[in-house]
Amino acid sequence: MATKRAIADAAYERLIENTSIFLDSGTTVLQLAKRLRLHPIPLTVFTNSVAIVDALLDTPRIQLTLLAGRVRNENRSIVGPLAERSIEALWFDQLFLGASAVQPDGSIATPDSDEASLNAAMLRHSTMRFLLMDSGKFGKHSTFRVGTLDDVTHVITDDHLDEEWVSRLAQTELSCSYVSGAGIHDESEDI
Repeated sequence: MATKRAIADAAYERLIENTSIFLDSGTTVLQLAKRLRLHPIPLTVFTNSVAIVDALLDTPRIQLTLLAGRVRNENRSIVGPLAERSIEALWFDQLFLGASAVQPDGSIATPDSDEASLNAAMLRHSTMRFLLMDSGKFGKHSTFRVGTLDDVTHVITDDHLDEEWVSRLAQTELSCSYVSGAGIHDESEDI
């Protein structure tokens, strides 16, 4: 849990006041919502997560919207055609997305087809797209493809990421941040 909180803390530092953001139903993204609850800033927050609504309900300075759709009991997320149609009518300044895996080919994946389809729509309708996930999910497999690393603009993970993945990410246009218990290392600060 400490790693998820550290990743969430780094993501919190990227929030831009008075913008519209989307927080997906990932557990690391939930930690970002909990941080936002403790230190609210003026934001319009959209989500497909009942857990995030629970975390942010009645938080000052936050305008909160939950998508309509079918509830997945496994993670209390809202998915399905109605949720996707809602996304298609919106645009987000920032998206904070979790995933089950970044597969060896660089594709982002999740175990549920409806979740994957909705996440892909989120990526298409966001300006800044942050992938929040711990290093243990890189190189893993999951069933349904959401998109690829080319579809995100920033990756926030922990500093236990395998050197091969660090090298692969460094060869992309992605901005990457690596967090540890001692703080945040942002590769753009090395330039």
